[in-house]
Amino acid sequence: MDKELFYSRLAEILQMPAEEFAAGGRRLPEEPESVVVLDIMALVDEMTGVTLSPEAIKSAQTADALLDLVESSAAR
Repeated sequence: MDKELFYSRLAEILQMPAEEFAAGGRRLPEEPESVVVLDIMALVDEMTGVTLSPEAIKSAQTADALLDLVESSAAR
């Protein structure tokens, strides 16, 4: 998977410039709106083939933590 493409598309979902998202440590919103969670779920599934629960997505504080969840879910 192309991580930079993932980060770029995630920044689009969060309606942030990719540079600003990267500069902010790729932090995810503390309390994302439902539509944002659904969009992230779809992005993760599309790019990795892994389906994460809304709770798992909400628990991730950064994009890197989100990818760690994907990796641990894929290993099962």
